[in-house]
This record gives sequence, structure tokens and C-alpha cells, in this order.
Amino acid sequence: MQLRSIYFRITKSKKAMALVLVFLILGLAGLIAARGLASKFGSAGSRAEFLRAYPAATRFLPLYWEARKLSDITYLPFLFKKDKLPTYALEISDENLQKLNDSLPQEFMTVIYYDKIYVPAKFSYQGKEYDVQVRYRGDTAVHWNAPKRSYHVRFNKDMPFFGFRELAFIIADDRKFVLEHFHNYRAGKLGLLRPPSFFANLRLNGQKQGLYFVMEGWSQEMLAKWEVPDEANLYGDGDVGLDWKNLSDWELKTTDTQFTYQHFSEMKQLLELLNHSSDEEFYAQIFDLIDKDDFYSWQVLNQLANSVHGYVGNIQLYFDDSNGKFHFVPWDVEGDPASVDNFEIYGPLATRIFANPVFFHEKNKRLYEYLADEKNLQDDLRFYNEAFENIQPALYRDRLKIYTNRWADGVVRENRANIIANAARLKEKLEQAGRVLAEIAINHDNSVNVNGRSLLAVIDLHMQSIADYYLTGVEPKFAAGPVSGDYELFYDANGNDVFDAADLQASDPGAVMLYSAQQVNQQVITQGSLVEPQNTRHRFYLASPNVRPMEFAAQLTAIELNLENAITGKKIKNNDIEIKLLTRDAFRYFRNISDADLFERENPMFRVNQSRKEITLPVGTHSFNKTVVVPKGFTLRIAAGTTLRLGPDTSIMSYSPVAALGTALQPISVIRADPNRPWGTFAVLNAGAAQSEFRFVRFQGGKDAYLNGVFFIGMVSIYHSDLEIADSEFSGSQGDDGLNVKNSQASIVRSRFVDNGFDGLDLDFIKHGLVSGNTFLRSGNDGLDLSGSGAILIERNTFQNSGDKCISIGERSVAPKIFNNLLDHCLIGIEVKDGSTPAIINNLIVNNEIGIKAYVKKPVYGGGTGYVYNSIIWNNGVDFQTDVASRLEIYHSNFRGAMGENHNFSTEPPTKSWQFASGGDPGILEELFEIKMDPAPVGLIR
Repeated sequence: MQLRSIYFRITKSKKAMALVLVFLILGLAGLIAARGLASKFGSAGSRAEFLRAYPAATRFLPLYWEARKLSDITYLPFLFKKDKLPTYALEISDENLQKLNDSLPQEFMTVIYYDKIYVPAKFSYQGKEYDVQVRYRGDTAVHWNAPKRSYHVRFNKDMPFFGFRELAFIIADDRKFVLEHFHNYRAGKLGLLRPPSFFANLRLNGQKQGLYFVMEGWSQEMLAKWEVPDEANLYGDGDVGLDWKNLSDWELKTTDTQFTYQHFSEMKQLLELLNHSSDEEFYAQIFDLIDKDDFYSWQVLNQLANSVHGYVGNIQLYFDDSNGKFHFVPWDVEGDPASVDNFEIYGPLATRIFANPVFFHEKNKRLYEYLADEKNLQDDLRFYNEAFENIQPALYRDRLKIYTNRWADGVVRENRANIIANAARLKEKLEQAGRVLAEIAINHDNSVNVNGRSLLAVIDLHMQSIADYYLTGVEPKFAAGPVSGDYELFYDANGNDVFDAADLQASDPGAVMLYSAQQVNQQVITQGSLVEPQNTRHRFYLASPNVRPMEFAAQLTAIELNLENAITGKKIKNNDIEIKLLTRDAFRYFRNISDADLFERENPMFRVNQSRKEITLPVGTHSFNKTVVVPKGFTLRIAAGTTLRLGPDTSIMSYSPVAALGTALQPISVIRADPNRPWGTFAVLNAGAAQSEFRFVRFQGGKDAYLNGVFFIGMVSIYHSDLEIADSEFSGSQGDDGLNVKNSQASIVRSRFVDNGFDGLDLDFIKHGLVSGNTFLRSGNDGLDLSGSGAILIERNTFQNSGDKCISIGERSVAPKIFNNLLDHCLIGIEVKDGSTPAIINNLIVNNEIGIKAYVKKPVYGGGTGYVYNSIIWNNGVDFQTDVASRLEIYHSNFRGAMGENHNFSTEPPTKSWQFASGGDPGILEELFEIKMDPAPVGLIR
């Protein structure tokens, strides 16, 4: 009422108003000067550096503090608001006050206060007086280098103050005003023991000291209020943090009175377990020594606050001798803004505990449960707001504080915003998918079967994530609708990376928690250690009692995984999972390429001569039910008269040249062991210029194979290996080709390609080659398919009844020579496409739907161009067909409708000889083949 009366008197007096105006002008000038200094010394570091450089400047700090508080005049209305906080009085004699001041360090900043002493004093409230002991509190200068200081008051044991034996009066800005009080409130919600805290005003020797944050000090009385055994050990750190390696820095705040001496037995046991036990022992015993729920709650509290302040120092551990366990007591929690991510930083004890992913998951789950309940944050903010509203009158009236009201408001607003932002950051972090890579190896081998269940796929989940997961299902996708059958998922329960009976006995795979192992980063940081998730693999098997692997693999297009975040319970979107499909057996035989000893052990039917570098398959009938891989650096010899019977999907693959030299009387045969199921491939790979030879060899009933990263598309496949083939037969292939040759020099003569399901012979990227005197009958697609090849002579061959082309020439095959061949009853006699430029000379092309076709299939190459000489193209549905990008140049040839241009003519050919004795171009025969014939025939040269 007195202040209000003064206010009205000033407003009624012109002289008083003038004085106030002058005061405001001076105040404004002071404020500008203060803000100028603040901009120059805006951080604590810059101010400390300045004061260390100019210690005399500390004399002017009180003036600076008062000057910058002139802006508090804008808070004048709060002078009229009721202050609901209690006010306590402390009386210290001048002599004892001088003793306290003398105990302080001489330095103004960056010093630790060690020589704390108590002096007698009087403490009074509501007319009652208490004899107390008092000292300055706080290790660092912020508590006592200004007129307003922090105090620690100790009451007599026989006369506590409302049950308090010790009270700490802490300058409010040290605990961020209401932030520590707020942390204590949260601690209570989480079920943690914590010191009671509140706010009060203090008078010292009659002078107002303003607002203080008050906490009960460590005492048996506080333990009693916790309703726990009060004659027990409460451990805390010393003045400068502590060492988790030994007892040197641990102190007892309260003691176990059952002994006549102070003992540290419980802490010694904890440090022994922490530092000297195996992981197995530690994980099994740690929660026998510390209270599990209490530890998780303490950790959740710190992470909600984004705090690492209590990980090395500021630790209080109460040992409850009624249950034999430690309990964590939060104290001076503090916290960092959300822009500083402390989630992966932990103290030494938590670091070791959370190296166990099960414990780490439990902590994260409890943290998320708190965050997921929106009422928690609403309640937290309600308490924070009410706590600040409660202290505002006392805070704003406090004239002994060294900061401005506006600055205090900013700190309170900033910390409130941090509470919200940290909650959002943590929730988002725990909901994030992290890194999940699924490597799914598709099995093509029908023989992998365990108790009637065929293995379809091996699923390796690589996790590197804070969150853990459950794999609740697998959804295969197929090209032509679902492959009907039952699908079962099994976890690799025994961790041996083999699908076996032990996996079938495991519990529901959907209940297996898929964690990321935690790796402790040994980088030294002030607050603790970094505990980071590391890449961790979990293996599952997809199997079926009634779906065959090859049927499954042939139709499969994709696999989707149903993953659930084990912390949040939410399903992970498939676009957050990186799924890579693999062929399980792609490099199954990789080791076999160079391991001759392994070959000898696995294949006793072969004779290995290491000194001569020869591997021999002796004469006889040999059955193979598993693929044989011949290592590099040898020559594989197959004796004349030998029969190789290959089981379904079984292949012979050689990294060495092959000499399979049969005779007319003793041919070599490579045939099916099962008449109804094809074998794989007979392949030679990367033998280079070391030529392979096949004479009088009969290959029947194979298909193709995918081995060591190479897809062998032919029943016989010769890749990057030169070869000669003579007097051999390729029949009944169910792969793309009867014989497929790539990147080789090849000679194929006097051989038969009969009844192959697709192409008879496929030559890819052959720079020099000869195909002569062969017969191609009833090929499902092409008799001969030539791609990307050059100097090849295709001569004196018979092509009949191919389902597509007799001869196909594509992918820029430059100037192959097609000479003296019969092309009869195919869909297309010769097809020229994609930049190819064959010379087609003295061929008989009859009875096809299209005689010669030139067109573009792959635009990257452009059109095809065929040069036709001395040939009979007759009785075809259409003799010639081209598109706009392609052309045929025809000379000295016989076809219907020819009008004499380029010496072409139209005459019914003689069906016995299929030859006109003259009319051909003798020059082209001499130029390309060094054949001198004049006159030159048109048609076949017999």
C-alpha cells in the first residue's frame, strides 16, 4: 500500500514527474552503455577472459551490474503483486561473517572453493528462532563472488526446521530458476528418490537477499522422509567429480551406523563388478546390485533433460540395506538445448550396461512410453509454468541479483522451449527406422530340405539403429500371380548360419527382438563415453513344405518384409528398408577356382597329376549328382568311350582347357541321369588361348546354370576360351542354346545341332571363327545366332525347320561371310539387324516365310545392311523385307520378280542341283574366298 501511495503522489506532482523524467533519461543512457558492454562481453568466456586480463576491473562489476538492471523498471507492476513465498531470516555476527569471507578464495573466477567452514548463526521464521551452523555453499565462484551468495544451513539434530536438518539456499540462476525444481518434479513422476525442493526469500542481518532455490541437504532426516532405512550409506562425489575405477573420489553423505566406522563396502562391490567382471557375469549380476527400475528411471530423466551433467560428477547413490541395492538420486540435473544431441553419451556404469542391447532396448522403451503419452508433456509444462508464475514477484523484486529480469525471463523461456524440443527430438529419434538392409538370397537348389521343408530364401537383416525390430512376416511377389503354397519363417536360432532342425524348434520368429549391438567409442569426452549402434546381422530362413525352390525362384519378382519397431509398435514402411535380392548360390564354388586339393578331395573319380597339371576322367560310366568345378591351371582330359551321367541341375564347369577326344567307335557322351529332368551346363571359362578340343562328343538333355557369378545360357557354354569342335552332337537342350560361345576363337565343324528347345548355336563376340559342314535341325528358335562378331566364315551348313531364323546376325556383326549354305523351311532364312553387314554368297534360301529380312531391333546400333551375291532366294512367302533404316544390296542372284538390275534374274531353279552353272559374280568369289570359277554359279556350289 505504501508503494501505491508513492506512485499516486508522483503522478500528481509536476516537480516529481520532472525528476522521474531526468532519472529515466539517465537510466536509458546507462542501459545503452550496459548493452554496449554486454555486446562486447556477450559470453561468460569473453567476460572471464577480460577479467583475468584486467583484475582491477572487478571493482567496477557492482556498478556494471546495477547499471544493466535499470531496464527492470519495465517490471514495475510486479511490485504490486503478492509474493506468496516464505521469507526466512538469517543472523550472522560481523565477526563470523568475516570468517566466512576470509575462507573464500582470493581469485575472482575460475577457482574451486575448498576451505568451507561453518560458523554459528540464528535462523528464524514465523517468530521461532533456531540455532544453526552456516557456511557458504557451492564449489565455483558464481555462488559467492557477488553480493548475493549461496548458503548452507545446518540445524541442530534435536531441533530440525519442519523436519529439515540441512537446507541449501542456492542462487536461483545457478539452477536455471525453476529448471532444477522441474527436474525434481519429473523425478517424482518416474518414482525416483530426490531431495525436497522449493523457493523462498532470505534476509541476512536484516537486509533482503531476494529469491533462493532451496533444497534439503543430505541427512538421515531426508532418508527418513523418503521412507527408506535412514541409517544407511548415501554415496556422492567429491568436490571435482569422481573416478569410477576406484574409491578415491567417493564420499559418504550419510553413513551406515551398524558399524562403528565408515565403510565403503557396497561401492567397492559395485566398482569391482563394473571394472573386473566378464560381460556374462556383469549382465547377470548388475541388477542384483543396483535397482533396475530405479536405474532406468534415472536414465530416462537425464535423457528427457538432454543432460550429461550427472554421468561423471554430481552423482548420488543411496544403498538400501533392506534390499541390498543401490538407488540413483538425481541432483543438479541441468540439461542442454535440443541442438546438442546427448542421446549416445553415457557415464561409465551406463556405458557398460547399455552395451547389452536387451538393457538398451528396455531403457528406450521406457523412455518412449513416457514420450508417447502426450499427457506427460502437458503436465510437465503445467508444472513448469506454475512454478515460474509462483516465483515471479520475488524474482523481479530481487535487487541483489546481478542479472536483469529480462535476462531471467529469457532463460526461463529458453529452457521451456528446450523441454518441448528435446521431447520432440527424442520421440522422433526412437521412431526413426534407422538403417535396415535386407539381403535376401534366393535359393534355386531343390535339394536343400529339412524335415520336409524346402529352403526358399535366406534373409539376412543388417540393423544399425537405435530402435529394435520384430520381423512379423514376409510377402513374396510373383510375376504371374501368387505361387500357391504354405510359407514358413524360421530364425537361425543356434546362430550357425545353416538351415537345420534346431531352427525348426525355435519359438515364434516374430517374437525375436532384432537389436543393433552397441559399440562403445573409446574417444575420451568430458561427460562420459559414446555408445553407438553398430551394424548387426540377424538371419532368417523362408521355407515351405509344398513349394519347390526352383518354381519359387522362377516366378519371384520381389519380397516385402513386415518389420515392426519394437519400441513404438509401429510398422516400418518398406521404403525405409533397403532390400537387396541375391542369388544364394551365385559364388557357391568360388573357392574351387584355385583349390586343386579341394577338387581332389571332393571328386575321387578324377585322377589328378599335380606335376603334369593334368586332371583325367578315365574311361567308364560316371554318375554325378553334384556340380564339379575343375580348378584353373590344369588340363581336363576325358577319355574316349567315357559316359558322363549328370543328375538334375548338375554341371561340369572347368577353369582349365578341356580335351574331350572321342572317336567314331568310342564317342564321349554327356547325358541325363534322370530322363525326365535336365542337367545344367558343361562349361569352360577363362581358359584363354589354351584351346579346348571336343571330338566325337555327344551332349544331350542339359539346359543352363548360374555358377560363380556367370550365367551359362547354353547346355554347353565356352566363354573366354578358344575351342575346336568336330564331329559332335548337341541335342535336346532346354536352355537358351545348345552351344553358346562368347569372346573366343572358335572352330565348329561337321557337327549336328538337333531338337534344341531354343537356339542351336549362339556365337557372341567372336572375332575369328569357322562354322563349317554342320547340320541344324528343328531348332526351337534360331539355328545359328550371331552377335557382335567379326571375321567368321559360316559355310556349307544345312539349316532346316527352325522355329524362328535359320541364321540371325545382329549387334554390329561386321562382315561375317555366309557362304554356300542351305536355309530351308524356317520362319526367316537370314535376318540382318542392328548395324550388321554380312556378305551372303552362294546360298540357297528356300521355303521360308521370309527369305531375307533387314531391320532395326536395337536403335543404338542403327539398321542392318546385307550384301547378297550369287544366291537363290525362291519359294519364300516373302523373299525380302526391310525397314526404313536398313537395306539389302542384291547382285547376280535369282529371285522372283527380278528384272535384270544388278545382273539379277528370275528363273525357276533346278530342284535337283539347286544351282545355275553360270550367272554368278566370279570376282566376289575370288576376292573373299580366293576361289577362281568363271563362269561362277548361282546357288550352291557342290
